[in-house]
Amino acid sequence: MIRHVGTALAVLGLAACLYFVAAYQWLTGGDWRHNPGGRHLMEFTGTLGVLLGLIVAARLWPDYPGRDQVTLLVFGLLVGQVVWRSVLLHRAQHDDREPAGRP
Repeated sequence: MIRHVGTALAVLGLAACLYFVAAYQWLTGGDWRHNPGGRHLMEFTGTLGVLLGLIVAARLWPDYPGRDQVTLLVFGLLVGQVVWRSVLLHRAQHDDREPAGRP
């Protein structure tokens, strides 16, 4: 039973990621591509959607070829994007500060 609930949540999460990516593209007209934060948001949401899709695929086809390698690659991308958030955070904080010696 709990496995089915987990699969249903993965399907719901995948659908939410797909919706967000499509809506963000449509509502911004693609302007997100010119902004580091917007690019990160789309990349992160897309990668999360792929990972959720892999969870669903594993429930439907448990031993598809290359499953472990693809999952490791996507998981690594997600971890890298979480680390990249820290870089973006520190860059934004640095850019918001006034230059030294100016009031």
